[in-house]
Amino acid sequence: QYIIAIKGRNTALLFLNVSRNSLTYLDISSNVNLTSLFCLENNLESLHAINISPSTLTTFYTSSNKDLKC
Repeated sequence: QYIIAIKGRNTALLFLNVSRNSLTYLDISSNVNLTSLFCLENNLESLHAINISPSTLTTFYTSSNKDLKC
């Protein structure tokens, strides 16, 4: 099981690609300026993005994560 939590207010982080890493959990909620997220082809069961604005995060790809529910 692979878990990643990018904690702290990483305001400079705009682009994140964690595709093809067998991740099961991803927490990006502290990365409020993130504009692009690619997390394709993992084993994600949970993705936390509670503080991320849909108007800021304009590119969001999560396909091929069969256990990830909206």
